[in-house]
Amino acid sequence: MQPRQLKEKTLYRGIIRAAWDMTRRQREYWPLGFLAALLLMNGGAFEFIARACLKISSGAPFDGVISLSQATMIAIASGDSLSRMSLFIMLMLCLAIYAAIVILATAAGGGLIKAASQAALRKNITARAALSSGMAKIGPLFLTQIIGRLAIFAAFTLAALGAFTEAGDAWGNIFAILLFVAFALTALAVSFLMMMTDAGIMISGKGWIHAVHDACRFLRRHWLISIEMIGFVFLVAVGTALAVAAAALVVLIPFTLMLVAVASLHSFSGIMAVTVIYEIIILAAAVIVGAALAVFERCAWSLLYVRLAERGGISKLERFWLLAQRKLHARFRR
Repeated sequence: MQPRQLKEKTLYRGIIRAAWDMTRRQREYWPLGFLAALLLMNGGAFEFIARACLKISSGAPFDGVISLSQATMIAIASGDSLSRMSLFIMLMLCLAIYAAIVILATAAGGGLIKAASQAALRKNITARAALSSGMAKIGPLFLTQIIGRLAIFAAFTLAALGAFTEAGDAWGNIFAILLFVAFALTALAVSFLMMMTDAGIMISGKGWIHAVHDACRFLRRHWLISIEMIGFVFLVAVGTALAVAAAALVVLIPFTLMLVAVASLHSFSGIMAVTVIYEIIILAAAVIVGAALAVFERCAWSLLYVRLAERGGISKLERFWLLAQRKLHARFRR
């Protein structure tokens, strides 16, 4: 361990601050952030784990998918040839649109990583150039998304099945908890590997296999840093969401007064107009905040990759442990 790294108060303070400054100043990247946010992992793995816990606790983690599949199979089995062909064409169209959205979101995320690395070198590139750089690497970026998300979904499926098939006795519940812990650790590790792999592809220009190899090396050496970094990203997302929610409550006060006023006049159109305006404001705020958080997330991971690739780092917990050991040895020497 280098003494210079041990003396550093924190690894993350400069990264978080620089990423937030980039997000605040480079607003032209927010449209890319909106596209990248369509991948639905702005808060990192902790956000995904929280959603998975809610799904499992609801008792029907696959309810929506199963219902849609059953409805599709019933429609295919009971319809005539014309309706089956129409349904098949509609499914193919939906899959094509979904694939286009995923590809565009993946390219936007890769472009943000490239833009953040260039901004760290005082070299700004346009949002269009960043998106083009992501599209140029869409093959390996898309492969990372597919394999990473399949691995996380497979771990979630095992955790969900364990929660419902082994419930009832003490050992079954313990086994279900262990499966969920294994899923959570898998989600954390795979999320870190995905971000480091994308960073290696976009920043270092490496091929997919070499980028995955470097990401695995980073995880093996800096697994504590990966957990801490995911946690900090999640805390920023939660803090921002709470701030937006508080602002929404303040905005709600005049709208509530307006609703009371139009309700007293028994104006249905007035009530609808006020409600629609309020919903538009809330939706716009959610879109803007989601885009900004996506930009912040990619910037933070890009800066972390650059830092680890250049001179390594030490996690906060490891630093506290080593400093405590040094103080303990100093006392014994006295």
